[in-house]
Amino acid sequence: ALTPGVERTITVIATETGKSPKTYTIYVTRLGTQATPTFNPPAGAVAFGTEVTISSAGADNIYYTTDGTTPTTSSTVYTVPVTINAEITLKALAVKAGWGDSDIGIAEYTQAASADLTSIVLSGSPTGFTFAPGTYTYSGVTVANGVASITVTPTGAGTITVEGTAVASGTASDPIALTPGVERTITVIATETGKSPKTYTIYVTRLGTQATPTFNPPAGAVAFGTEVTISSAGADNIYYTTDGTTPTTSSTVYTVP
Repeated sequence: ALTPGVERTITVIATETGKSPKTYTIYVTRLGTQATPTFNPPAGAVAFGTEVTISSAGADNIYYTTDGTTPTTSSTVYTVPVTINAEITLKALAVKAGWGDSDIGIAEYTQAASADLTSIVLSGSPTGFTFAPGTYTYSGVTVANGVASITVTPTGAGTITVEGTAVASGTASDPIALTPGVERTITVIATETGKSPKTYTIYVTRLGTQATPTFNPPAGAVAFGTEVTISSAGADNIYYTTDGTTPTTSSTVYTVP
């Protein structure tokens, strides 16, 4: 019996009566199985457009499929690298005359993601915004009422767009107008060639106008000695005058009725 890939020693001896023997030694190797095909780059996430080479040392031919089916000698013959333009399962069979067919080599390829941006900077001194490369949604970002527009400065690889317009890495976008009290959604997308995009969504609100102060009791005829309260929901401070002049932040601060 012969074992694939293992050299077997066979000894033949001829002996005539009274004479010394003649010994014949034969070394026989039953050929093994062709090496399983390998893939370069190996299975995993790649940029679409990547070319994959398939190899099996000494093979006469390599046959492959890209639809997940098992290749046979009737499948496509490998002659040039296989271009990956979609998510596929690549399978390959290597053959060599006199050798056993190889095991099936398998490599699954998916689309690699674009790299995260390394920075996004917003103008207008926003509150509630701190960039982190792996964070893609930013809610509750606010700017002061006096900030009528902001710019976005993204930094990273590939093609970057802000609100659909291409922006060079490290360069500010065009001004994005903000309406007081209205949340604005800003979208930043980074895409490297052949890779899936990374999308960052920033929700920004320009603060509105502080509510006009109200008086209780309201204006009108009252008994002298009546205490009037002044209120404006959420206000940090209320300033007032009693001489008919227009109050400013230098006027009296309202603290008690």
